Amino acid sequence: MPPSIVVNASIRIEAPADTVRAHYRDVDHHIRNRVHSGTTYEWAAPERAGERRVKRTFRILGVVKHDWLVHEDTPDGRFVLRCVGGTHAGLVVAHEFAPLEPAATEVRVSARAPTTLVPEILGPLLQLGLRLILRRSLHEDKIDIEKRGYRHGRAAGNVARALAPVDEAVAMGLAPDGRRAIVSGACLVATADGVVDDAERDAIRIIAEKVGVNRAWATREIARHEQLARLPITDAYAVRADEIGRELVATCAAEPCLVAAALAALVSCGMSLSELEVLRALASAGGYPERKLPALVARLDADLMNART
Repeated sequence: MPPSIVVNASIRIEAPADTVRAHYRDVDHHIRNRVHSGTTYEWAAPERAGERRVKRTFRILGVVKHDWLVHEDTPDGRFVLRCVGGTHAGLVVAHEFAPLEPAATEVRVSARAPTTLVPEILGPLLQLGLRLILRRSLHEDKIDIEKRGYRHGRAAGNVARALAPVDEAVAMGLAPDGRRAIVSGACLVATADGVVDDAERDAIRIIAEKVGVNRAWATREIARHEQLARLPITDAYAVRADEIGRELVATCAAEPCLVAAALAALVSCGMSLSELEVLRALASAGGYPERKLPALVARLDADLMNART
């Protein structure tokens, strides 16, 4: 193993270990809520199946820098960040989550940096700099969990702002069929990649509440669309998109439905190609111009950012 510098730090966080660990692994929460000041995150294309790769952007002396991080879970329960490219290439940061009490956890962080970083990053101050950075990061995570009320599985970002077009449609007297079609469209797109996680379910719950649709009906609708991913019929999603699209045309609900559907996909791991393709099919069936879709999705993504501003 090449020579390296090792720095350790720890902090007590007043929350259960499962919650704390989930916070560190929740990339979408960090993307939308700017947990760490001066640093932004975005999903990066994985190089192998199942890889969780993230791009981190920051500034040094006003110059924009980037790192590419791979997130790994180890068999012994640690959460590891490996910097595989960028300014801090070679840096490995391991997190341990030790329960102190039922609602208290000690986070222990160990950072290992190759000595080749020394000439480029802080020179002889690298070890001190790493320790200060770790301590600041730990305190920002502590504040986010304890003071801002992080909750695992919640749709991340300024969901209320992003769903403003849905509120407007409801305020203008949207018909019941149109309200249900909005929820169905969100379910259709969210299930397009075969996986519906807690954040997507939370987003659909919020959408259902906004349009006045019964939560139990929305839950059944999620399950109904999950079944489509298991069917051998290759055009099942296209057929269902056409069905929902007809309701959208009849109730003039295409745009609020597409907003809701895109949001349900964006709140977890970004929008996959399969989700984007189903969104495109839903827009076509609902009579919404495809050329306007990129702007709709971009606006929605921007609205979800900076949730606390």
